[in-house]
Amino acid sequence: MIVQIYYGFILELTYGWRRVSILYIVGGIGASLFSCVRFHYETSVGASGSIFALLALELIYFITAFPGIEPKRIIVFILLAPMIFLSFIDAPP
Repeated sequence: MIVQIYYGFILELTYGWRRVSILYIVGGIGASLFSCVRFHYETSVGASGSIFALLALELIYFITAFPGIEPKRIIVFILLAPMIFLSFIDAPP
């Protein structure tokens, strides 16, 4: 909940409440559909997909807002690695 409030507030100030709301809803629906395709016999319920969509938008904002930062690959990896790692935890073989 803290991540949702923190990133939601920052992104809402940057992009406006309509865009963030649309991204939040579409991200949640997309994550649920992906979960249905990837994990056939499990149910996925919650706002984690929407929160990942907010984190992805924050990553895109960070890359585009600070063009002068040279080691972008390292920063992108630091921001993206936890999202990728958390998306595959508890995945069945």
